[in-house]
Amino acid sequence: MIGTTTSDGIGPGHGHHVIPEGQAPRRSLLLPYLALVVVTVGLALIPPHRDHGLILVGAAAACFAVTVASFALMPWHRFHSGWTIAPMVLICSAVVMLRHSSENGGVGYLSLLMVPVAWQAAYGRRQELSVAVGLVFLSLALPIVVIGGDPYPAIQWRGAVVYTSVVAMIGALLHDLTQTSHLLLRRIESVASTDRLTGLHNRWCFDECLNEAVEQADLDGGGLALAIIDLDHFKAYNDAYGHPAGDDLLVEMARRWTAGLRRQDTIARWGGEEFAVLLPDTDTDSALEVISRLLAGDHHSDSSPPPITASAGVASLAESGDSATLLAMADRRLYQAKAEGRARVCGDSRSVVVGQARTAVGFTPSTGSAGGGSEAIDAAPGKGDGVGS
Repeated sequence: MIGTTTSDGIGPGHGHHVIPEGQAPRRSLLLPYLALVVVTVGLALIPPHRDHGLILVGAAAACFAVTVASFALMPWHRFHSGWTIAPMVLICSAVVMLRHSSENGGVGYLSLLMVPVAWQAAYGRRQELSVAVGLVFLSLALPIVVIGGDPYPAIQWRGAVVYTSVVAMIGALLHDLTQTSHLLLRRIESVASTDRLTGLHNRWCFDECLNEAVEQADLDGGGLALAIIDLDHFKAYNDAYGHPAGDDLLVEMARRWTAGLRRQDTIARWGGEEFAVLLPDTDTDSALEVISRLLAGDHHSDSSPPPITASAGVASLAESGDSATLLAMADRRLYQAKAEGRARVCGDSRSVVVGQARTAVGFTPSTGSAGGGSEAIDAAPGKGDGVGS
């Protein structure tokens, strides 16, 4: 899991999931389709029929049953989206058989050809949508070419072309509307889950990631560690150099710490000058080393000269047992790191100093630059000694 979120567009790629995952979403889509199939087959059983008409109705019903079973049972999310063309072929074949089973040509069954087009427009890519439209045309044209005669006179070519054109237009419009809604939904989710200043996950998103990581660790038996990081004397830094400089510092720290983590790690802005880091497959001692390396040395924004240190508390799921206790334990150890003098990382039984704690920040009022100033901001312990200081 990456530490920052990016907008990657909506265009579905090779593994686009055209069939929703999970039983509940599938049921909500399959039940209307199943009802449509039952009504259609029931009406098709009403006479009159052509010779062998009932056999064709039975074959069509079998095709519909296979499509329902495949949508309900197949792990489509593991397949290339092109495989969904197979059930579309079955639906079109069923429509052709139903038409041929009826003495009046079964014109009423033609509306069923919208089903594969609508499905691919909503869940597929343009390639699959184009194939579905082509299947519609073949379903209308093949009986004219292969059977012909009174049931399918040549004049039906014009109707086949017009019907296919209308279906293609509706499918394209539905596809564009679906893609636009997906894009807007992704943007809303990104805004809701991303810290606007740093581009990291926000606290709400991190809470979701934490719950998922705890569940996964419980399932596979892997380790999980959590670190809460706080910039030391950040309020004094803000007061001395201004909020723009403080914002620059937060952005710079987010960039550096993200670059120093693994791809499967998660970093979020916890709030204010606090950050939270999830480290899968990591115990407390290993997490202590990772966070110590992350915080080692002086930290400062490229646009703001004065350095600043950070403190952190580290805990693991093996110690805590659940997400709430894990958070409380890491937070408690962060307070411990602050109480011991800042610029350190505290774990279960030891702490590691990661920088030289400072008691003051130099400040020149006229320029807002560090060093040699005539005024100093007192950030010694005893003034603003809480975690947010």
